[in-house]
Amino acid sequence: MTQALHLANKGPLPTITTNVTINGGAAIEISGNDATGILNVATGATLILENITLSHASAASGDGGAVASTGTVNAENTKFLYNKTSPSWSGSAILCWGPLTITNCEFAFNTGGGGAVKPRSSGAVTTITGSNFHDNSSTESAGGGYGGAMQVFDGPAITITNSTFTNNKAGANGGAIYVSTNSTLTVAGSVFSANTAPNGGAIDNAGTTTLTNTTLSTNGDNGVTFGGAINTESNSTLTVESTTLNSNLGARGGGILNFGGTATLTNATLSGNSASEAGGGIYNYNARLTLTNVTLSGNSAPNRGAIENLTGVVTLTNTLIAKGTTGDNCTSGVGGTSSLSDDTSCSFGAGRIGVDLLLRSCNCHRWCLWRL
Repeated sequence: MTQALHLANKGPLPTITTNVTINGGAAIEISGNDATGILNVATGATLILENITLSHASAASGDGGAVASTGTVNAENTKFLYNKTSPSWSGSAILCWGPLTITNCEFAFNTGGGGAVKPRSSGAVTTITGSNFHDNSSTESAGGGYGGAMQVFDGPAITITNSTFTNNKAGANGGAIYVSTNSTLTVAGSVFSANTAPNGGAIDNAGTTTLTNTTLSTNGDNGVTFGGAINTESNSTLTVESTTLNSNLGARGGGILNFGGTATLTNATLSGNSASEAGGGIYNYNARLTLTNVTLSGNSAPNRGAIENLTGVVTLTNTLIAKGTTGDNCTSGVGGTSSLSDDTSCSFGAGRIGVDLLLRSCNCHRWCLWRL
């Protein structure tokens, strides 16, 4: 049985100025009763949260709904539920200026101007392991809407492992995660599904993002999203390795929109992604795109079902492109070597075009050539 401590009309708990551990024994919930924040951590202090629920916190005039920290925060087996900030502020569950470690936690139904979790500075080095972010949202009003689950802002390095991001929404950029300029995101062994935003259904990258052994599926919206799974902005860097992008939806770039950035994909699969305008798999605009050992299968769009390239540089090596239901595979300027396409729209040079490709799944991140 869970016991609840309600802070309504009492204000947040006293600011933590030393090292404090709060262990709820999986039976205690601290609620802001939709009227106040809960915890503040001062510089030099460390807060450890274990087996507790922080819920219904409210920050009407600042960042950090449940927890606001300039010190160090470690959260383990903790739930952050129904916390909020006003649309002008962010970090509805946690705002941190200092180090943050999240292990086996749940973040759900948190709302505000951006990010249930907001690492706010270069000192906010963040490690997230085995955690679940679902049904968090940020609104575009008052200049917000960046990152439904996380807003990575102003230079921190973020590492996420074995975590899930599902059904998060942002009013502007990054349905699950927004990565700002000079910030770094590294994701491994994680899943992003059913996240939505106008730019970057799952991830909007304006900094440096690396994805490894990760799955992104059913993200985006066919009519409005630019970059159904990922939007890579000008001067940013995206690296995708041993990763699957499947059944994502966008207006341009059902899987990925690379808009003035540098994107490198290796040992990746893009399958069943679709765009209502162009670039069912990838839309590359004034950007550099390199694909090595990549399979694009069953992606579709009215124009260029696999890859749309406008004033960019695209290089393919050992890459397979199998046609989707609509649209040619490529546009002009998509070239490479030792690659295959089942129509003649790609200018492969030494590669082969116009062959009959039948692919079948070999494992979660690769497709195998089954017949030529």
